[in-house]
Amino acid sequence: MKLATISDATNAKLGRLIHSWSLPAGKRFSCPGESGLCRTRCYAKHGHFHQTNVRNAYARNFSFSQTDEFADWMVGALRACFAQVMRPHVSGDFYSVEYVRKWHYVVSWLKRIQFFAYTRSWREEEQLPELVKLAALPNFQMWWSIDRETGPAPLIRGIRRAYMAIDDVDADLAPDDCDLVFRAQRATVMKKANGILVCPPENGVTTQSKITCSNCGICWDKRHTAVPRWEASILPYLDATGVEINAV
Repeated sequence: MKLATISDATNAKLGRLIHSWSLPAGKRFSCPGESGLCRTRCYAKHGHFHQTNVRNAYARNFSFSQTDEFADWMVGALRACFAQVMRPHVSGDFYSVEYVRKWHYVVSWLKRIQFFAYTRSWREEEQLPELVKLAALPNFQMWWSIDRETGPAPLIRGIRRAYMAIDDVDADLAPDDCDLVFRAQRATVMKKANGILVCPPENGVTTQSKITCSNCGICWDKRHTAVPRWEASILPYLDATGVEINAV
């Protein structure tokens, strides 16, 4: 039996370039920052994620991630599969300070691999400083995940925000200082919501070649990395008035 499983680059949305690692979703497992909307709408609690083999694999991953061997195993596993881009947590999230520190170790060792993640664990006070340290690594792109129930995410230089919309009406309520909108319902075409870019694979537009996270790159490719909208609009004012940020 495998100790744990890294998903190969066959996820339909992620595309052929991106490997991933997942845990069981939900507050009682790995999502301490879960909101009410997240609890009821999370895609990782439906569909193929409920297949027995998937649930068993994620349960093994969760158990193994709590061991002392996890970080070194992850370094070796990613090297062995020649990973170029890695997304922790298609399902699940950062669930403890110790677990975040293990990912810091992994990312620090694998400087040629680009990592990116969305997290609501910024809502956990004890985890926030460790998440900020992880986000500061040059090969890690961190996104704060928010919805209309999470409250505002902390202002941390370089960290962008992604808004989860449960429908098109909700999408138009996306805060104007967030950077990307994800859609739970995708039946209509919506390239922007309240002036914010909608995730291209989720915008409902039919294209000749399929758009995936691999060929989009907005979330992980440094060539597409922009200054967070809040930083561009608010930071000059904060600097001028002497207001401190990043006090975590």
